[in-house]
Amino acid sequence: MGKTGPRSMALGTFFGFISSSCSFAALATTRSLFQKGAGLAPSVAFLLASTNLVIELGIVISIFLAWQFVVAEYIGGILLILLPGFSFASPIPKAD
Repeated sequence: MGKTGPRSMALGTFFGFISSSCSFAALATTRSLFQKGAGLAPSVAFLLASTNLVIELGIVISIFLAWQFVVAEYIGGILLILLPGFSFASPIPKAD
């Protein structure tokens, strides 16, 4: 997934979206991605997408609740991904 950037964030989000919703597997995969050289922000995007933007969860929520809850879940998940993406990308001043 490469270093932090829009393309890497989109790839992390997409792969998290199509992956399983198991949080333990998502955490292990995120750790593995980060150790193999992926940037921190794309790794966190993968983690958040794989636990918040999963297709199966959207189907279950739409069956038991309503479509409005599915929309709220996906909007909230996208906001959770964008927030760390922008905060990790902001430059951190170096201490003297």
